[in-house]
Amino acid sequence: MSTLLRTPIIRRVLEMRDVSLVRQVRRVRQVATCRYAMRMITMSYIMVWSTASFAQEGPLPSYISAGIKNNLLVKEKNISLDKALLALKSAKGLFLPNVSLQGAYQNGDGGRSISIPVGDLVNPVYTTLNQLTGTQAFPQIENVKQNFFPDNLYDMKLRTSLALLNSDLFYNRKLQSQQVVLQQLELEVYQRELVKEIKIAYYNYLSATRAVSIYENAVSTAREGKRINERLLENGKGLPAFSLRSEAEVQAMVSKYEEAVLNRNNAQLYFNFLLNTDPTSPIDTTYNPAPEISQVNLLLQRTPVVEKREELASLQQVNEMGETMLRMKRAYLYPKVSGFLDLGLQAERAKLSSDDADYYLAGIQLEIPLFAGFTNRHKIQQAKWDMELSSLQLTDAQKKLAMGANISLNRLNGAWSQYLAAQRQVEAAAAYHRLINKGYIEGVHTFLEKLDASNQYTNAQLQLNLSELNILSALAQLERDEATYPIQNFKNSNP
Repeated sequence: MSTLLRTPIIRRVLEMRDVSLVRQVRRVRQVATCRYAMRMITMSYIMVWSTASFAQEGPLPSYISAGIKNNLLVKEKNISLDKALLALKSAKGLFLPNVSLQGAYQNGDGGRSISIPVGDLVNPVYTTLNQLTGTQAFPQIENVKQNFFPDNLYDMKLRTSLALLNSDLFYNRKLQSQQVVLQQLELEVYQRELVKEIKIAYYNYLSATRAVSIYENAVSTAREGKRINERLLENGKGLPAFSLRSEAEVQAMVSKYEEAVLNRNNAQLYFNFLLNTDPTSPIDTTYNPAPEISQVNLLLQRTPVVEKREELASLQQVNEMGETMLRMKRAYLYPKVSGFLDLGLQAERAKLSSDDADYYLAGIQLEIPLFAGFTNRHKIQQAKWDMELSSLQLTDAQKKLAMGANISLNRLNGAWSQYLAAQRQVEAAAAYHRLINKGYIEGVHTFLEKLDASNQYTNAQLQLNLSELNILSALAQLERDEATYPIQNFKNSNP
């Protein structure tokens, strides 16, 4: 109110020693002071009872839930998470037996061969037997020439293989499990960012809607002033200049009103875009920001914390994956043991009913790496450097996030100071506007003074609207920097 008393109009009133107006000014000052005190008491009272429940009221939580459910990038992140889960299941499946049905057919002729002198060995014996028995019961046979290629060989088998000892499978399963956690954290990071964007977009729409209402009232006031000036001019008590000036004021306010409507429409388009809904869908504006604003004093009295940030958990997870990879590289000397069992049928010319057709074949395989050109040592050193790099990135991220949270807190502090000043400015401008209007009706003040008071009141309302938007945006940013919004309900909301 001290600013109000220093204005030229009030000084002129005091110089005129107009007792009635002086009393009116004092009365306005007392009323404004009482209103400010009552406002602070009310805000303190709200701060007490709304500490734990302010974020759960109004239409904003439902909008956030719909945005996380319908946003296209969230769906993409969910698909990546599902792929990571399938990769983990595949890694676990490598520990189970692998059973397959295998079949082969081979036929060939020519090429290398081996001669077997069966006739040369057996025919003399057969000749002697025929002479002793006086019969031809033992005929002569020819030597055999056997090719290496099979003759219509059929081989059908059921092969079962199993890894008995393989360290790579254990570490691969652990890496895939850690990758699932990393994908989940990445999803939560984007969800938190989306929550912040939805909140700020909603606040922008509310601010734009209130700006439209303010300019609408300003247009109505300007048109009323134009009507009064035209009526005074018709009665010979006004000036043509005042009538022209009132017309210009109407046009200026109409232009600002149309610009405010355009800003509101753009804010509506962006908000519905985040929710992945129809661009022209109506937005529920039944939202009371007072409970959230009442928390500002409590927030400004503490130091922001960033330990809950998913970004830090992701970097920590990357560091753990690097440690797992290092252990995996160091285990290259461990032996690898696997076994197999074949159950099948094998015969030439499809004689599968023969007693010699069925068979089994079992075995165990052992592999111990001895030398690979020092490549394993190089891979171990690379894994060490990767771990050191991820550790440095984690430390750097902690400092950057802490700095960002402190900047957001300072921004909130500045927005809070501007908000309190804007409240006092609105109250003073409203009192000044009422005073000048009454003086203008009584013929004490000129039309230009009335116009100036109206503009001051409109600008003060706009400034209060903007300062409230800055506070809500700063709260949303601080909430994002501290990762305090509860998103546990969205962790398993895969489409």
